[in-house]
Amino acid sequence: MDFINDIILTGLEDRELNEYKVLNYLKNCRHDFNGNRLYPGLTELRLIASRLKSLLDQKTFHNNSYQYLMKKNGEHDSCVSISSDIFENFAEMIRWSMTKIIEVIEEGYVIYDFVSRNIEVNIVGDLPEYYDEGYLVIPDNRTGKLMIYQYTCSLSMSSPIPLQSLNTRFLKSVPDTKISLTSKKFRSELITQINSYIDPAIFVCLTDLDFDIPHTILPITKKKLLDVIF
Repeated sequence: MDFINDIILTGLEDRELNEYKVLNYLKNCRHDFNGNRLYPGLTELRLIASRLKSLLDQKTFHNNSYQYLMKKNGEHDSCVSISSDIFENFAEMIRWSMTKIIEVIEEGYVIYDFVSRNIEVNIVGDLPEYYDEGYLVIPDNRTGKLMIYQYTCSLSMSSPIPLQSLNTRFLKSVPDTKISLTSKKFRSELITQINSYIDPAIFVCLTDLDFDIPHTILPITKKKLLDVIF
C-alpha cells in the first residue's frame, strides 16, 4: 500500500475503508515488532509520520481550496486540491492516522532501546591504523554460528551537517568458538578464514540476545559501530 497516496485518494471518499487500511497496515507492523523484527518497518513508520505532518504543515489556501504537494505513484510531484468545506474531515483523518502511527512507533522504540542496551560493540584484538573498512562479527545465538559481514564507512559532505553511513555485505557464517571473541587469537583465526586484508579492522557484537539478525540486531549494531568509529 502506498500509504500517503491512499490516505489522500481514499480518505476523502470512504473514511471507514481508509481507517481499516491504516489499522491493517499497523497490525502488520505490530506483528513484525512482536517477532522482534524492527526494520524496515520502524523506518517506514517514521517516514510516514514525517510526511503526514508535512502535509498538514505545507497546505496553502487558494480559490476556496486547500492544495497539497504529493508524490503521485512515486513519480513527479503533483498538487491535490481539497475544497475548504471538507478540509477538516481530511485533517482529522491525518491527525487520527498520526496518533495511531506514533503509538506503534513508540512500541518499536521500546524494543529498540532494549536491544541497544543489550548489545556491545568491541574491537577484536588491536585497532589498526585504517578502520573505515573492515569486518563485523555478530553471533547468531539461535544457531550457534558467527555471522561475518564486511563493512564500509563513508562520510557525505553534500549537506550542511556531514552525514556518516555504514554499508555491510554478508560474507559467510562460521562455527562459534569457545575463544574470546575480542582476543588476538580469535582475530588471527578469523583473518585466516576471511583471507582478505593483511591487517583489517575487526569488530564484534557482544550480546546474549537471539533476536532476528538482519531486521533487528544488525541495524542497531551498525549504528553502534558508527558511534565507535566516528
